[in-house]
Amino acid sequence: MALRKFGIVQEATYAQCTETEPDWYQDVSKLSASLNSEPILKPTGSRMQQRARAGTVKPTASTETDVDLQRFAWYMKAFFDRYNYVAPTGGEEKHTHEFFGGENTKLPSFKGWATFDFMQKVLSGLTLDELKLEVNDEFMSCAGEWIYKNQKLVDLDPDTFEEIELAGNDIPLMSYDISLELDGGVPPGIIKSLNFEGKNNHNVDNTTGLGSRFPQRKAAAQKREITLSFVSTMEKETLDLIKLAEHGDATDAPSECKVYRIPLKILYEVCEDPSNKMEMYFPECLFAVEYEASESEEIEVTFNLTAMGTGKVELLDGSEVITDVYTTIVNDMPEITAK
Repeated sequence: MALRKFGIVQEATYAQCTETEPDWYQDVSKLSASLNSEPILKPTGSRMQQRARAGTVKPTASTETDVDLQRFAWYMKAFFDRYNYVAPTGGEEKHTHEFFGGENTKLPSFKGWATFDFMQKVLSGLTLDELKLEVNDEFMSCAGEWIYKNQKLVDLDPDTFEEIELAGNDIPLMSYDISLELDGGVPPGIIKSLNFEGKNNHNVDNTTGLGSRFPQRKAAAQKREITLSFVSTMEKETLDLIKLAEHGDATDAPSECKVYRIPLKILYEVCEDPSNKMEMYFPECLFAVEYEASESEEIEVTFNLTAMGTGKVELLDGSEVITDVYTTIVNDMPEITAK
């Protein structure tokens, strides 16, 4: 029996969570976790290897799964500053979670459970370093690159494994659940694919030092990089966007020094349950376009965007923040709390 699942719970204190089960489990299409520790060999006068010591440990994990709007709130909290999560508001059934990019360098850490058929790795100090979203004409996939502090191996009996029931629908997103707004309007053409890539660039090298071969503190997040791209068929109306991207304004020739910053909003709404929805808003993005004519094939345009931390966003409580991305998720899940 194949049993390959992943689950997490937020830690109140880095790598010291005592919880015995995650907030949820989810099916994964890819899963790995490694200590990345190789023995250090010492050269000697012999032609044979004769001396070795254990090397330092810099563990990493990778996950890939489909996106549903119940669990995805945990990924959003993991990717952003833990202080830039606003607890849910709303009625007893539906809750609105708010997330936005901030400046704190110590992001939330989690305890993770990675199952490999007959074995489970319990990961402590799990921190999300990279997050990728991708969709074309099928399910939307979510890939996470994690770092962690330590692990424990546990024997697993698939016959006695208990799944964790989630409140509400955990329907995986499809391409027809997603739409875009670019510069306040619907982009021209047929959008074929969408990609999001976020990097926290954690400084793993500064987590180990004298006295221990394991990470001794939570890694600090450095420059946050968020890039997006989508591919669309070229239409006559696309010319206006090409001018803005290539010339810096709507003129027919390049400007002297202008750079156009464009807002992008991605809307997610589950077709079978529209009350579950998400909005990702990037208030100011630098953007470029790529296109090529090849024989008689239809021309497609690739829009490449870089999120800038210079746009102002109003939160649900009326306060304003300057950020590179603002996300709201409406789902059936309660507040994400540390344990």
